[in-house]
Amino acid sequence: MKTSIEIEYKTLITKEKYEELIKSFDLEDNIFHQINFYFDSNDFYLRNNQMALRIRHKGDIYKLTLKRPHEDGCLYEDSILLTKDKALDMINNGF
Repeated sequence: MKTSIEIEYKTLITKEKYEELIKSFDLEDNIFHQINFYFDSNDFYLRNNQMALRIRHKGDIYKLTLKRPHEDGCLYEDSILLTKDKALDMINNGF
């Protein structure tokens, strides 16, 4: 399992701004498709404790990631790669 510290900034941009940035940074050949599947318990334990659990499908890769707060104020990520069969089983049947 890999653990990392996440530093992330998000902002909402228009489609026009997105296309402008793609051209400005010459990223036309670096666009990919990904799907995120998020999980929680019926009582929203993860959300209520500022955590997130997801499986990200990108290309042929399925990665399970738990994001959790740390006492130093950072957001830690623990990730493992899954086989396609295991990922699809979790997506369809839960944990």
